[in-house]
Amino acid sequence: MDRRIWNIVGTLIILLVPTALFFGWFGQHRSTSSYTNYNDYAAMEKEHYFSENRGENAYLYHLSTPGRVKGAVRIPAQELQSRVQAIAAFGNELYVINAQLDSHAETTRRVQVYSSGLTLTKESPAFELRDDSIVTDLYVDESGIYLTVIAKNGKEIDVYQIPSDAPVKVAEDEEEAGEAGGAQTAEAAEEKPLTLNILTLCEAEPGRFFVDATYDGFAISGRTDADGPEGFTVSEDVRTLFDQKKIPTMLEMKLIGDGTVAVLTLIVVCSILLAIAYAMLGRKSNSIQTILGVEILLTFLFVGVYLIATDQITERAGERRDSLLGSAMTEVYNGVPDVNAIDPEAEGFYESAEYLNLQAALGSYVESGSRYGALYDVAVFSLSTGEVEVSATGVNRQKLQDIYGTQISDLYARIQGGADRAIGPVRMNGVDMLAGLMYSKVNAEPKYGLICIMDNTILTESLEGTQEALRRILVILYIIIAALFLITMLIRYHEMSMVREAVSELADGRTDIRKPSDAPEEQRLIWSGLSEISKRMDQMNYSRYRLYEAYYRFSPKKIEQLLSKESITEVHCGDVTQMSGDLAILSLGGKQSPERILERTKNLMEIMGKDPDYPGILVSQNHDLSVMELYFHQGRGNALRTCIELMLEQEKNNLGLKSSMLLYHAGFTYGIAGSKEHSVSFLLSEHHKTFENYSEWLRTMRVRLTISEEVLKNEGRAYETRYIGYVAADAQANSRLKLYEVLDACPSRERQIKIRTRDRFEEALKLFYEGGYYPARNLFSEVLKELPQDEIVKWYLFESEKYLGTGSEIRHSGALHLS
Repeated sequence: MDRRIWNIVGTLIILLVPTALFFGWFGQHRSTSSYTNYNDYAAMEKEHYFSENRGENAYLYHLSTPGRVKGAVRIPAQELQSRVQAIAAFGNELYVINAQLDSHAETTRRVQVYSSGLTLTKESPAFELRDDSIVTDLYVDESGIYLTVIAKNGKEIDVYQIPSDAPVKVAEDEEEAGEAGGAQTAEAAEEKPLTLNILTLCEAEPGRFFVDATYDGFAISGRTDADGPEGFTVSEDVRTLFDQKKIPTMLEMKLIGDGTVAVLTLIVVCSILLAIAYAMLGRKSNSIQTILGVEILLTFLFVGVYLIATDQITERAGERRDSLLGSAMTEVYNGVPDVNAIDPEAEGFYESAEYLNLQAALGSYVESGSRYGALYDVAVFSLSTGEVEVSATGVNRQKLQDIYGTQISDLYARIQGGADRAIGPVRMNGVDMLAGLMYSKVNAEPKYGLICIMDNTILTESLEGTQEALRRILVILYIIIAALFLITMLIRYHEMSMVREAVSELADGRTDIRKPSDAPEEQRLIWSGLSEISKRMDQMNYSRYRLYEAYYRFSPKKIEQLLSKESITEVHCGDVTQMSGDLAILSLGGKQSPERILERTKNLMEIMGKDPDYPGILVSQNHDLSVMELYFHQGRGNALRTCIELMLEQEKNNLGLKSSMLLYHAGFTYGIAGSKEHSVSFLLSEHHKTFENYSEWLRTMRVRLTISEEVLKNEGRAYETRYIGYVAADAQANSRLKLYEVLDACPSRERQIKIRTRDRFEEALKLFYEGGYYPARNLFSEVLKELPQDEIVKWYLFESEKYLGTGSEIRHSGALHLS
């Protein structure tokens, strides 16, 4: 296969496989619940709010139109489970009863207040209700917050009042956390429980029990098992609004929370592993390809075994689940009175002993439902209308889908289509349930069927436990088999890996190879040859090192940088480059003994050699080493700072010899001239000769560091400088090159005096240029009194007296001159 095609295929696999895994997982965890009378709903003008409890967490949805979710928030469980038990809207705020189940099976509740955009703004202290209490309604008005509760036996309705000021503003860090009902702070854990006031109490009539209840601020509306659906049925508009919701992908990922982060992390790791595997397969290494190939085969084998076994386990669990529910349905059907003998339309049916006996019989099966995996509800429904006529929970005279969700419609359709029973999953307020519908064909014209709702949690937990055990067994087997294979491969290739390592070290120039004492017989000749190669490489390296040492000492440093070459070996005669930068002319003074020249040059080179990345490049020097030139490439360093440091080091270490440096900026032509046998470098610039002539003169004037006007503009603003005059370039009076003394290069005392007298000195210069020699001389004299060794001031003083005494014209137009 062509290499390009192989790269494209490999890249697509690396990108598509993890992406497919993520969206496959994400699709299974999206919210697919339908609206039932177990969900809570509240409206705020044209804004609609729903609650849903699924998994361990509770959720709030904010919708404006069908299908449009404006916002959603997850209320995470602190320990075991979080549940929204009731919601209500008042003003522009949404009130929520949040129940948290802890590890001791105790439930604590709080009133949480959300803004219209589902931002948690207030929260009350925790409060507790009796263990046999079921929250059915939340009502809020100006007077307070009211909670409606039914006892589990259905005999009593309690209304509790919560003060309006009970919910207090949440801490900002919790509000900004983005997770409603975030972790409780240490202060919250120590808060006093909220005490509720019992407002009123309502008891059920004898023989009846309450199913639902609301409180509207004036009276309690209680629905018993004998009441009709009026006022309690699910609004079709509300159902449509909820069932058509489509949560945006990013919001859904946020709601899933930690699961999304874990899966994304796993996908990133898988992508990296795939990329590593792809890169390793492209290498020409039989051992790596063998190991990787076997590991991939093992991975596919065990993943395949796990998927097949999981599918079988899931199928068996589904059969067992269906069997359990089917058995429960049959037993209930056989154990209760003939459901087709009832007449719910008869007057007083829900007051009759017939109804009470049937309802009690259904309820007894629910109470003993743990025998079949936790029966949740048992009800008699009409085959023609799809309405529940009698149920264990007392939810009568309502549509199947209103109670059990829209998924029940498919099962009901199968029953109407002629099937005597239909079993399938349903979700009630986000909780996974299993529903079974059946009717008896013994009756010639059956009117009613039986529906059983079973909590699928126990079977799901058992299934997950079995799958987890299988997964652990397969992982352990995979590790054992992979480890055995790797050990075998390591034993097989151990000796050859040492040979390869030794050859690789020799190829890299390392000669200290480790020869094993117990090398196999067939490898001893190889090791002997490698040892001889190592010895010869040591001899060659020693000779080459001596040659390089001598070459490096005499070759120009960093010349390849100036000519933009990778190394000095690529520099040839005739190479020329145009560059822009700063050139420092270092005047050290001539007429020195050879010993002093050697010591001075060594001292200077040691200063420059302290830093391997020293920005200055030595490009030229004269025959007696009294003048050296350093080039600073533009943009590669602070030339002025480097020159200041060099002059200060010279002040401390130049054996008492006074030196001076002149730094100017220009465009240069640099190149190599000569032949293959011998060559020299050259450096040209427009005013180089002028500056070179003045560098020695400035040294005699004891000016340590001088810079041109352009250097001052580029990088001298941060330093203390003093204008000392100009020179006429190429003897043209109208071409002036201004010079500035850098005072930071002077000793501390001298620097302070020159800064203090700078204004008077520059004023004297101005008078001197204007022909005011007499006042200029007086000012120069004053400045010189403060620093008698200031030679540049002394020079101007003598120039002023010369022109003042003779009365002649200024021959040099005020410029600095050598004669």
